[in-house]
Amino acid sequence: MKTSKKAVIFVIIYAIAITMIYFFMQEAADFEKIANNLTYLHPIIPAVFGFFAFRYFGIKTLSGKSLLFLLIGVMSWVLGDILWWMLGADGSVTFADFVYLIGYLSISTGIVFGVKTIDSNFFSNKKRLLMICMIAVIAVVIYFKVFPLAWNPESTPLENMVASGYVLGDFIILISTVAIILTALGGSFSRPWIVIGIGVLSIWIADIYYFLNLDTYKGGNLIDLGWIYGYLLFALGFIFMKETAEKAIESDIAEKPVLKNKK
Repeated sequence: MKTSKKAVIFVIIYAIAITMIYFFMQEAADFEKIANNLTYLHPIIPAVFGFFAFRYFGIKTLSGKSLLFLLIGVMSWVLGDILWWMLGADGSVTFADFVYLIGYLSISTGIVFGVKTIDSNFFSNKKRLLMICMIAVIAVVIYFKVFPLAWNPESTPLENMVASGYVLGDFIILISTVAIILTALGGSFSRPWIVIGIGVLSIWIADIYYFLNLDTYKGGNLIDLGWIYGYLLFALGFIFMKETAEKAIESDIAEKPVLKNKK
């Protein structure tokens, strides 16, 4: 069995195990504590597979740059969670918020590099850019109708700016994800980027639920699976990205003797 298949099986088994824990341990007295502790374990999986993929591509390639920013984004979210735990998540703005917001920018940057990886002429394709712009305009109208950038006079300017930052961050990551999925549909790296895109959407849905239920949310809620599946889909995307590149190289090497014989 190839290493990539073993890795995929591991991620799937992990996802099944965590899902069973969330569904069958909800009534446990200390489940919230267990779920909060597990929060710091899930991102290790995409971090490990992302590192292996990054080491394979290297920083000089577009894929390497894309992976680097994606990894920075994932680790920013993890570090933000750890800082919230250390500083106490009492609803006030802390350094953890700024670390977490960096994750949105980094993930979006990684996706932009991903778009260029799939199609180097993406930004020169006027029809595609026009379609993305139209989708963005429609999304802006709908999104900010549901999540307006309201200024709360009872909050400090910093708290208002951070709250708006989360709304904008989720929007930016949503649009960039739509762009990468539309681009990936016709590219050689379609599978890894579609999987990563779905992973980002899974995290986005969990973020939106958390935003709408901020006052009642508790650790161990089933919506946590949105973040967990998102991280695991990132891991699968990293595995597929490395596997796709390896297959492309093997295919190229296999074709060269055939071309020589034809000559």
